[in-house]
Amino acid sequence: MAEYPPYVNAYNSIPKLFAGIKSAAVPPKVSQDFLASVLDLKSSSHRALIPLLKKLGFIDAGNVPTQAYKDFRDGSLSGSVMAEQLKEAYKSLFAANEYAWKMPKAELQAKLRNVTGAGEDDPYIPAVTNTFLELSKLAAWQGAARPKKRLPLQLTARA
Repeated sequence: MAEYPPYVNAYNSIPKLFAGIKSAAVPPKVSQDFLASVLDLKSSSHRALIPLLKKLGFIDAGNVPTQAYKDFRDGSLSGSVMAEQLKEAYKSLFAANEYAWKMPKAELQAKLRNVTGAGEDDPYIPAVTNTFLELSKLAAWQGAARPKKRLPLQLTARA
């Protein structure tokens, strides 16, 4: 059995999910109710978006938004945050090709088959490929990385 990187069948909903994350207030927990009532992601196929957020590190095991979730909401950081989270979640793909996001779709699909050990007729690889491509559109692959930790501003008195 192949071990797959994060994917959802409802990959067309990924832009709406992350646009909603940017515009809505940070919830105490990301739930089906939050997806449906706040982000207007009501289909049963949208249920898989919560495990996707977990695998990407945007929410923790208890569905609580992480610092990556909060940093993604900042427009100046969102692209670099997404790139960072993708590099971690798709580690085996990036180990095989550090410029995976630049690959043509057919080549990316072949590379994913190779790194997962999936067969040519594997039914999940197209969804994995399309999920990665949709998420990659939200990433800033060039440029500065986000700061690892935000430190409070310290003021010093001058004599």
